[in-house]
Amino acid sequence: MRKLVTFLFLLAFLAVQKGVAQKYEAAFSVGGVVATDAQVGVVCIAAPCNFPTLHIPVAKKVAFQGTLAARLLDAKAASLSLEVPLVGIPGREAGGPGLRFSSFFFTPGVKLNFFPKAGLSPFATVGGGLAHFGGDASNNSAALQFGGGVDVKTRLPHLGLRGEVRDFYTASPNSLSDTGRMHNVFIGGGVVFKF
Repeated sequence: MRKLVTFLFLLAFLAVQKGVAQKYEAAFSVGGVVATDAQVGVVCIAAPCNFPTLHIPVAKKVAFQGTLAARLLDAKAASLSLEVPLVGIPGREAGGPGLRFSSFFFTPGVKLNFFPKAGLSPFATVGGGLAHFGGDASNNSAALQFGGGVDVKTRLPHLGLRGEVRDFYTASPNSLSDTGRMHNVFIGGGVVFKF
């Protein structure tokens, strides 16, 4: 995570030095992740089988997000950007002690800002990419990301604040289930550097 933060600050510094006119942004947010229970299907040996799906609760955990975005289109009422959010969640717990895993989400997509030059600029985001779960049984999964939030201008020329909610819809980690799906909802806030 330190390497990501260092990279974002270096990129922001270099772009400001070259005089780029606020077409790019680098954001860093900290928040929490709330996940739906991981669903585990019961395998039947003989039919008919009416066993219910088991639900394994996943504990809430602190998450860190870095986002880079480049503006593609700019109008007075809205702007469209290509963005790359990276989210890391260390040391998650599920189903009780002993089941620990980490998560990393990489979901490039698009971000639509409404009233981008206003003091408050709401946005919506959607993207798709990869989820990686580490731990005893690490695996990768396709990930769908969607969400929204608001950017707030500050008195400092290139600095803003951000509050946001993003849902990362993925397969469950292999340590929990081979077939289940789960929502990983990131709720956080942080700073935005526009350059």
